[in-house]
Amino acid sequence: MKALIITAVIDLLLGLSNGFPRRAVYENESSLVLVHVIYRHGDRNPDETSLYPTNPYYAESNYYPYGYGQLTNEGKLREYEIGTKLRQRYNTFLGRVWNTSVLEVRSTDYNRTKMSAELMAAGLWPPSCINLWNPILSWQPIPYYYEKAQNDKELSPWNACNNFNNLVDEFVETPEIARYMADRYNETMQILSERTGLEITLLKAFLLYFGFAIQEELGLPLEDWVSSIYPEPLHSLTIDFYYIQTNTTILKKIISGYLLKKILSDTEIQIDGANPQGRKMFLYSGHETNIAALLLSLDVYKLADVPGYGSFILVEVHKIDEVHGIKLFYQDYSTENPQALKLPGCDEFCPFHQFSSLVQDILPESDEECLGASKE
Repeated sequence: MKALIITAVIDLLLGLSNGFPRRAVYENESSLVLVHVIYRHGDRNPDETSLYPTNPYYAESNYYPYGYGQLTNEGKLREYEIGTKLRQRYNTFLGRVWNTSVLEVRSTDYNRTKMSAELMAAGLWPPSCINLWNPILSWQPIPYYYEKAQNDKELSPWNACNNFNNLVDEFVETPEIARYMADRYNETMQILSERTGLEITLLKAFLLYFGFAIQEELGLPLEDWVSSIYPEPLHSLTIDFYYIQTNTTILKKIISGYLLKKILSDTEIQIDGANPQGRKMFLYSGHETNIAALLLSLDVYKLADVPGYGSFILVEVHKIDEVHGIKLFYQDYSTENPQALKLPGCDEFCPFHQFSSLVQDILPESDEECLGASKE
């Protein structure tokens, strides 16, 4: 008994110094059953595909020491700090002791998201006394897993589902959308083509937007001609592209439906008591497209900007008055705390079975939607 008391005291003191908050800061913690967190990676260098060959900063040496597409130090710090903020929000619910049953961490098959998964977990779960393996290092290794991009329907459906890009192209070519895009962006596309020497598709223009944005973030001057198309109208084209990717039921099923289906399945398993004992959280380390697509597919947020680095969606499962239900939140850092969202047809606390029924139309029935056997 004395040993247990001593251990508890040491754990308390060590926890306070290692990043555990002194008290809970989330008033709804007591009703929590499970939390799903879908978040964007941290600040990064540009991908080679988002640059053009005549760009003075095209060479990878400009992004030393990490290279194309990799997290910057600012991005690493951002992801770690988000983990600490989530620890503050869910401190009592999560508890201090980590084990493999408590947390599942999944990433896409990119270095920047894998590192973001590690950093988020480090901020979220500093070692308690029993987890401590190095007295001078407030960190513990926490495993994550990923699927190869070509197999990852949940987090990389644009890579895994051959049908997706074809369906996007078909939608863009419909007369109404083709006229809309031509009226708004033909001049932009022409300027990009002439100045970059590249064949400019809607996807390529979308990628180039991120190249310009990241180059600007890194303090690398943009060429003078870029001001004619960036930030506007290229920013508006980028936002329109998110809406295009979620404009039909089948597109929603592919780009968000597989992830949403997993979230609902894991939630139902938790409610039924079949998850590993003590499961508290699922972390998904992804991209801004994952965030934008889920918000738009659920019709819970009017997207006017690219989801920023470290933005996240919380899918909280609560049990209130013996009813299991879902609360949705989005953190884009326009406010201090995550914004509560409301699924159309439901309240902010949406009973689980009602939530499932309301989103049923955008849940894929099988892999056929991904593989191209189903069109709507």
